[in-house]
Amino acid sequence: MIYITFINPMTKKEISTQVVRCLTIGRSFNADVQIKGDSYVSNLHTLIVPRRDGRLEVRDMASRYGTFVIQRGEKRRLLTGKIDTGEGAEKGRAILADGESFFVSKHEIKVHYEEVLGQPTIGQDYTEEEEEKTDKMEL
Repeated sequence: MIYITFINPMTKKEISTQVVRCLTIGRSFNADVQIKGDSYVSNLHTLIVPRRDGRLEVRDMASRYGTFVIQRGEKRRLLTGKIDTGEGAEKGRAILADGESFFVSKHEIKVHYEEVLGQPTIGQDYTEEEEEKTDKMEL
């Protein structure tokens, strides 16, 4: 199973959820995970893809400022159309190992392959502002 943990850049509060399908992250109302009020986040910025081999793939969606990944302690920028050097990252995509992170602007998202015990776990319909169910998750 694949889990991701969103870390609020201001409060450092962590919220986890299981990834059961492809999810888009961005400012747009059409994004599955909506990040409001951050002009460095594109309307549809990043796509996260659960792979058949059980790992998580992160893809930049031609965002203006790119998606950053931290793999093996190195921070790299993914840009669609740019070929990055290094294993698992080319043409704006990367496959992340357990405990590795990616950033959409200043918003860090950690990848876990086991449930993080003691973390609040949310469904994909979570809204932080309203604390009520919607069809999207807002950060």
